[in-house]
Amino acid sequence: MRLGSQYRRYGFGCDYGTLLTRWDYLRARPLTDRRIAPGEPCPVTSETGRTISHAGLGPGPVYPMGTHNVITMRMPPPEGWGPEWTGTKRVWIVDARYAFRAVVRGYQLDGPNEVRFVLGRPGFTAANILNPIRELRVEWDTPSLTRLRAPGCYAYQVDGRTFRYLVVFEARVEVATP
Repeated sequence: MRLGSQYRRYGFGCDYGTLLTRWDYLRARPLTDRRIAPGEPCPVTSETGRTISHAGLGPGPVYPMGTHNVITMRMPPPEGWGPEWTGTKRVWIVDARYAFRAVVRGYQLDGPNEVRFVLGRPGFTAANILNPIRELRVEWDTPSLTRLRAPGCYAYQVDGRTFRYLVVFEARVEVATP
């Protein structure tokens, strides 16, 4: 591993002969500080991109699948999700021409809440649904749950080796009927 220190300095690691962006390099990037005042219109992302087979929201190359920039969340949360976090399923897709890793994190633009995630690999389990995580690591198409505590205007921050962008979405409440 003669070149290991040089790789690390620039955020890379070598795994079995493959040069990869290190997770800690991506995670060390700070969250942006974009905010809006409560009650202001949510500046949702309208830009869409495509992989070979699917449309995604944002400039890419890593996208939440689909073009829906409004999430409807159930209150109270679905049974088995715990009392604090509601949300929705969201698959993240990666353009085949992008060969590196990306980290997705998120926060509320018009309030104090964060976005959390549940990774759907190898499958959604009761334990991981009850314990959402703060970041989603994406290397290829990734099933996940986006978990939220309150309605409002939110942003996913997508950090890759050479890019950073926000995908802004609005979360609205749907009251669950018994």
